[in-house]
Amino acid sequence: MKKLITTILFFGSSIFVFAQSSKLVTDFKQTTVIVSDQFADCNHDHKLGNCVSIAVIKCALGQFGAIENVFKSFIKNDDGSFNVEFFDGIKVKVTTSEIDIVKQISGITPNANSKYFEDAIIIYACMCKRIYEEAQSEKKCILTFTNAVESLNSGYPTIDGSKLLGMDRTDLTLEQIKTEPNAVIWCSAHAAYISSGTQDLLGNPMPLRNNKMRNLARYSKIKGGYKLKINQKS
Repeated sequence: MKKLITTILFFGSSIFVFAQSSKLVTDFKQTTVIVSDQFADCNHDHKLGNCVSIAVIKCALGQFGAIENVFKSFIKNDDGSFNVEFFDGIKVKVTTSEIDIVKQISGITPNANSKYFEDAIIIYACMCKRIYEEAQSEKKCILTFTNAVESLNSGYPTIDGSKLLGMDRTDLTLEQIKTEPNAVIWCSAHAAYISSGTQDLLGNPMPLRNNKMRNLARYSKIKGGYKLKINQKS
């Protein structure tokens, strides 16, 4: 009887994880980002799009279940701001005005009955604040928090998305990608969240066909996939 109960609990937990992961594919989506001409002129290597960060956010929420588990420490203050510590020890604070900036220019948009949109905005804001603070020693293009959002709006290396959350990655084979409930797939031009063989195409589900990411010429075959890995520092 004990073995039966354990099996039922495990099966029920698996169904919950699968349902949550499937929901994330369509819960919120990437639309048009906003980058000022001034920042674009400064940041010569920019491309418009934040597919990497969107993929990593969805993967993190799917893997860890809730925004509180995406960070080593996550505190909401009475004024609506957040103090967070990433698992690699980096600490940031994001204010309500900074969260509003992300809503205005990140292009992250909720689909109908979205459950995770607000969490996605907060995580994106934390990623941007991390970028802003790390850039202050250089004093180049990222002079304000808005610039940091514009930087992430301008793309990020597809293989390195886990670094945005201060995490490592566990690389997956194509066969593992097809059944993994939460993963990021990538090629040179694009990254996407994928759940059990169904990838996120701008908030729409698209079955993985062979090893092609999208049916467009510049989106090449999948070069790799990974899930997030916490490498906690004391």
